[in-house]
Amino acid sequence: MGEKVATQMPGPSPSSVGVATFHHVGFVVASISQQGFEFARSLGAEWSGNIIHDPLQQARVTFMHCGGPNTPAVELVEPDS
Repeated sequence: MGEKVATQMPGPSPSSVGVATFHHVGFVVASISQQGFEFARSLGAEWSGNIIHDPLQQARVTFMHCGGPNTPAVELVEPDS
């Protein structure tokens, strides 16, 4: 007997769906100010060093960019506590 394994996920066919894109990828870090520059360097990313407090997320966030304008950004998220 044994388990059955799905070989194909149900859903729309690839031809019926447009190309998916996304704006950014996020990483949670303990401290943006302590880890931001090293994180950017390891990715070869451009980072302004600006850190924004977002009360809705209850976190501080920053964005860095790798590659061209159509490349997703990288977001670092530092929880308030």
